[in-house]
Amino acid sequence: MHRGSANRIAIYQKLDEMAAAMRGKAPKVVRNSGLRNDPNYRSAPPEVYAEVLHLVRVDNPQNPFRENVRLRNQIMFDIMHETGARGGEILGLQIEDVDWTRQVLKIVRRHDDVHDKRKHQPVAKTEEGEVYITEAMTRDLRHYIMKERSQIEAARDHPYIFVNHRKGVGNGLPVGIVTFKTRIAKPASRNAPTIFAEITRHGFRHDFNYRLSKRGNPPIFNGVQP
Repeated sequence: MHRGSANRIAIYQKLDEMAAAMRGKAPKVVRNSGLRNDPNYRSAPPEVYAEVLHLVRVDNPQNPFRENVRLRNQIMFDIMHETGARGGEILGLQIEDVDWTRQVLKIVRRHDDVHDKRKHQPVAKTEEGEVYITEAMTRDLRHYIMKERSQIEAARDHPYIFVNHRKGVGNGLPVGIVTFKTRIAKPASRNAPTIFAEITRHGFRHDFNYRLSKRGNPPIFNGVQP
């Protein structure tokens, strides 16, 4: 715009000064390679996650969820806590991924799965493998699939474990990423808003890694026990 201006040199100098002033006002970013030893750097303290797990128990009178999704949500939180699985890996679990006899969840990568009609298909980011789960979680999964999920007609048309229970459009379809973020991982709870303000979905993964490192045991993965 100012190439033909008689005072373009002065204008360019002013522009340079303005750019330098803007860079000087920008927040300083401190880059750090690797995780810090303090688990609070990437996630809330372990006590917060313990409180969350207590709050989402099906029989807790302060549970912030509707009764018809309490078991589903409790299982999701338990999987995050016990296995360190990512949100996308949980949403991508299919019924055939549960080995009931061995009490194992299989993490399988299914890009462009024909059964998945979600706009943003959640997929596993890591290598495929297996993670052991507790007897209690195995029992809860069986009850949810056999007694609750089976009652939703639309859920019979696909193999994904966790489905929407809300009536209307989307009923019975696999839980999507947005629903997982807004209605499950960070619900607007009147009972404990300060707790839920501190947690993140990926924070459960960091909390799992922190507890694992404190325990000093290698992870049980790919079906191999230490």
